[in-house]
Amino acid sequence: MKEKRYSKDCAEDVVKSLDLPIEKIKKCVGDPGADTENEVLKAEQELQVGRGSRGDVTILPTLVINNVQYRGKLERTAVLKATCAGFKETTEPAVCLSGDLETNECQEKNGGCWGDDKSNVTACKIYLKQCPVMDGIQYQGDGFTYCEGTFFFCQKRLDVA
Repeated sequence: MKEKRYSKDCAEDVVKSLDLPIEKIKKCVGDPGADTENEVLKAEQELQVGRGSRGDVTILPTLVINNVQYRGKLERTAVLKATCAGFKETTEPAVCLSGDLETNECQEKNGGCWGDDKSNVTACKIYLKQCPVMDGIQYQGDGFTYCEGTFFFCQKRLDVA
């Protein structure tokens, strides 16, 4: 700024080089020398004021999910996981149930999910409690308290639990 390199002419040259409508931008910005409030800026500032538990937006860019500020990596998978975490179980869209997002990151005692300590298998996934497929066997159950597998071999039924 001291060197006077950033001026109105410089800004207009940048806008023109981007093929943006300069008159619309001037209208949006308003008169920079005027002693009046810029309504666009005022509305943006109002949106940054925290209401309730969200808190003020003081770091940009800020992502707000379900009126809670997201704090984490701003990369696709992390943001999508955070967004999917806001859905109640069984209401999440298909993208939230994709293999890329479902990871086995259970808490102590399998995060409240069924688990088999002998085989180190659990029904817990981040967004959905479901029985696993193990050694070609699809376990069945509620994923909370039990999962049972049935395997048919040579016309004999073997129960695995």
